[in-house]
Parts: sequence; structure tokens; C-alpha cells
Amino acid sequence: MSKSIKRRYDRGYIDATDKLRVFIESRNKVMFVEHDYVTSESARSAYNNAIDRIRCRGLVRVIVSNGELFMIRKDI
Repeated sequence: MSKSIKRRYDRGYIDATDKLRVFIESRNKVMFVEHDYVTSESARSAYNNAIDRIRCRGLVRVIVSNGELFMIRKDI
């Protein structure tokens, strides 16, 4: 008998990755991010994890200002 392996995907991570890819392709300098997380700090950590997974740490950084989340490009 084979065991079935269940995979759990963090939906927030998938959304963060998709928004991050759209932002990189859009060639904008700054992007305001609406999120469904409880706090903007937890959203920032999810986006930082997505940045590490996509390997674009040199292109994009995520900041929180007044409880709102922004992505900023470093190369433009």
C-alpha cells in the first residue's frame, strides 16, 4: 500500500507570489498591496518569503508604512 502525501499550500504565499510577479513585469516603481492578512506585519513576512522563493531580493523590497504594505523596486 502506498501512502498518500498531503500537501498544504499557504494561499497567502501563492497570492503574494502572483502579485510579486505582476509587479516585476509591470515596470512600476511603487505598488500598494491590498492584503487579507490580520496585520500588515504578517503580510510583509509572507511577501518577504515570496521574494526569497522567486530570488528577486535585489529587485524588490517590501515596506510597511502606517499599517499599509508597499512593494518598491530597487532597479528603477
